[in-house]
Amino acid sequence: MIDSIDSKLNGATITTLPEYLNYTVTYSDGVELAPNHQLLHNTTEKYKVRIEYRTDINANQLPASNQTLSLQFTVTYRQATDDSIEKLTPFAGHSWETMASNVRSGNTSMYSVGDTRKIDMGSYGTHTIRIANMSTPSECNANDFSQTACGFVLEFEDIITTRQMNSTATSEGGWPATELRTYLNNDIYNLLPSDLRNKIINTTVVSGHNITSGQTNFVSTDKIYLLNMKEIYNTTGYDSAQASTRQLDYYNNLEVTYGSGTTNNTEGAIKKYNTYGSSWWTRTASGSYTTHFYVVTSTGGNTISQAHYSSGVSPAFRIG
Repeated sequence: MIDSIDSKLNGATITTLPEYLNYTVTYSDGVELAPNHQLLHNTTEKYKVRIEYRTDINANQLPASNQTLSLQFTVTYRQATDDSIEKLTPFAGHSWETMASNVRSGNTSMYSVGDTRKIDMGSYGTHTIRIANMSTPSECNANDFSQTACGFVLEFEDIITTRQMNSTATSEGGWPATELRTYLNNDIYNLLPSDLRNKIINTTVVSGHNITSGQTNFVSTDKIYLLNMKEIYNTTGYDSAQASTRQLDYYNNLEVTYGSGTTNNTEGAIKKYNTYGSSWWTRTASGSYTTHFYVVTSTGGNTISQAHYSSGVSPAFRIG
């Protein structure tokens, strides 16, 4: 604890460590230490030190008998300046391995809906993802219920790129038959950091159909998917799958609504492409036509767009 001034981290070291051992130091919540992290005056931080055998040595380099370790652990700080940075939240600071393990064990209390972190998308630049959902209500266990808004769901806060849903004006076959679905689960999936990609789980996706008679809702298994109208607004237009999903926690917390007979509250649905609000695709096929899907507009409302028009791409996925 620093009594009177804000400080920033220089580093943490262990001296007199035998050559056959390694160490790592994190904050108590698992977030990695980074230079210039702030320590506000009259506050404290707890650290977790892990000592383990190196994996790049052979048996001859290991001790032949029991050893007593005498280690000195040092953390140094200096007075804060303009280049000081806040400590990352657990969502931004944990490795994907740690986060996925926490999700599988139900140990997610350190994360919050709306938390964000940046990821490198290679040729598509750096983008921001956020926690869109953490709850799993009982309706998620119902037969034929989409898992797209159940459990630990991450979505892009911004728009990655613009793309057609299909190269022709058709919504036949719904979301599973779209060219955009193939693009997301191949091209975009493979641009994600490999350590994140390895923790993305398969998601059962229920999607609605168009006006063509005799159809039932479509079910697909995706790594990455687009949101459904219900998952954003909790109110929909002509969507045959609206009873098979729920509003994501993020949009529910913001009370995002749009539709006939409701008081519209759409600001929370606005996403930007570069620096400007832009429309973005949902996977919801219009139930009134054979050619349209719904998009979220640049002002956060929604409308329908022909499938061969371009709109923003801002998908979601789950980890575990």
